Amino acid sequence: MHLTPRSLLVSVMFLLLCGCASDPSKGTGPEVWYHPGVTNQATVNQQFAKCRMISNSGGAGLAGWNAGSLLATAMADGGRRKDVLRDCLLSEGWLHTRQSLVPAGTPFVKD
Repeated sequence: MHLTPRSLLVSVMFLLLCGCASDPSKGTGPEVWYHPGVTNQATVNQQFAKCRMISNSGGAGLAGWNAGSLLATAMADGGRRKDVLRDCLLSEGWLHTRQSLVPAGTPFVKD
């Protein structure tokens, strides 16, 4: 099979177009948290802060005496805190989605 410059150009253009296609139902922009029906930014900030305080409560487990074990413990603790924050927000009725899918006029908090 012989590729001409024209067929090569058409192939490249086709691949570029396929790569640029996106699913609009998945939204665009950064991931955000919002609470359906809450339109007051102060209420959103207060509710988010409450869950953030819950996720930050509890001491970090410092296990081990060398730098490697301390680093591993700190990374695991950060993941646990993020999970607690997510669970708290979901239990309070918050939704996690892309910014473009948040209804107009609804305040949100970036992830």
